[in-house]
Amino acid sequence: MKILYVCAPGDENARKTAELIAKAMPGHDFLLPELPEFPLEIHSFLRERDTAFDPDVIVGSRLGGFYAMLICGPKKLLIDPVMTPHKGPHPFLRDGDERTREELRRLHDAYFSDWKDFETTGEVWGLFGTDRSELPDALKFKREFSLVKGRFMTDGFSLAPDEEQIKSAIVPAIERVFADEIVALSFSDMDESCFL
Repeated sequence: MKILYVCAPGDENARKTAELIAKAMPGHDFLLPELPEFPLEIHSFLRERDTAFDPDVIVGSRLGGFYAMLICGPKKLLIDPVMTPHKGPHPFLRDGDERTREELRRLHDAYFSDWKDFETTGEVWGLFGTDRSELPDALKFKREFSLVKGRFMTDGFSLAPDEEQIKSAIVPAIERVFADEIVALSFSDMDESCFL
């Protein structure tokens, strides 16, 4: 299996997670590119890498999940993706960083307003931890992808998973996405109004 892993610049937790996943999946081709600094450059860079590497699965976590979502084609597993990265305080949005915020907004708005621009032909899965602070992003994922090939999963892992959580939750999720063995889960027992 060929895996393209996307983690945002400066996201050390995501990079550590990616390195642990690569270690836990020997024998697979694993590409973890260093990304440029700004969102529009990142998007162009990833489109080129996707074409050159031709991955079976694209995996991205947090802001990297947002960037992975924008790539056309193959199956995607988004791990706790930030669905509205241009809004709210996030560790990757520094005070006064209006260029980053504006470019993230442009990518977000273009993707969700005109799916055809991004050729979203691949299947998209979201894997969310059970941390309640992540639920607004999980609900947006569920809402936005309910009419396409989106699938939703939850598992008990943290935003900085350890080796055991990677082996027990994330690696099996990647393998199941590749093998088309995912069963969709939902928030049927939760009151969505609590998290919007």
